[in-house]
Amino acid sequence: MGPLLRPRLIAVIGASAKPGSASSIAIRNLLTNGYSGSIHLVGRSGGMIDGRECLTSVNELPYGIDLAILITPAEAVADMLRDCAARGVKTAICFASGLAEMGEVGGQAQSRIKQLAQSGGISLIGPNTVGYFNYVDPLAIA
Repeated sequence: MGPLLRPRLIAVIGASAKPGSASSIAIRNLLTNGYSGSIHLVGRSGGMIDGRECLTSVNELPYGIDLAILITPAEAVADMLRDCAARGVKTAICFASGLAEMGEVGGQAQSRIKQLAQSGGISLIGPNTVGYFNYVDPLAIA
């Protein structure tokens, strides 16, 4: 539970420089609530986001990220989890919707995500979650 509740290294996957984006809100929540660990960004555009380097691939992350925050469309989650497992990510939270709640095809995709997390050794919250808080150690994942 430590990597989930007290992560030292967080990766925000699906990062965007767009103001008001889900990733910018997630980063703001982390910082506003006092998170002091390392935050790594991964987004398609790369470059810099609010003074932080944004990588273009999960495969560029340092090995052993404690928590990956997946802010990607549902169809990208499986690939991101597979890449996270290869980089030794310990836990992940997935905000994507449009899976099991959408019917049989979405349910099959969600089952695949579950299998990938289990086989990759990743403890996963979600998909389709609203986040969580640790009030003892300052951490807000929402």
